[in-house]
Amino acid sequence: MKFLTAPAIITLLLTCCGSNQEQTSGHVSVEQLKEKIEDGEDIQLIDVRTPAEIQHGVLPGKKIYIQHGTADYREKLSQLDKSGTYYLYCHSGARSGQMAAQMGTMGFRKVYNVVGGIAAWQRNGYKIE
Repeated sequence: MKFLTAPAIITLLLTCCGSNQEQTSGHVSVEQLKEKIEDGEDIQLIDVRTPAEIQHGVLPGKKIYIQHGTADYREKLSQLDKSGTYYLYCHSGARSGQMAAQMGTMGFRKVYNVVGGIAAWQRNGYKIE
């Protein structure tokens, strides 16, 4: 029997058992995200990496920087519009998945974790800024 990680369980519960509000949270591949960016969709990316990681490059588009696990990251999240649509990424998708789950518990309904993070983006040969 395979075991799910805590963020995966939380995401699954939020997806299956959420409130009556419209909920479209989940995961998005780097291919899907690239298509949305190229189509000119007005999306908001949340980069949850450390400042040192950010220096190595970022995904193209409108970004919000909220480092996962810092003392004030929940406060910064609470200042965002809960009706907005957000795409979260980190290096591999683990920290962004945890933050996406946290945002779901805070009432955000349109939150997507970028599977594989910026590492998957680069493996596919997509350009970073």
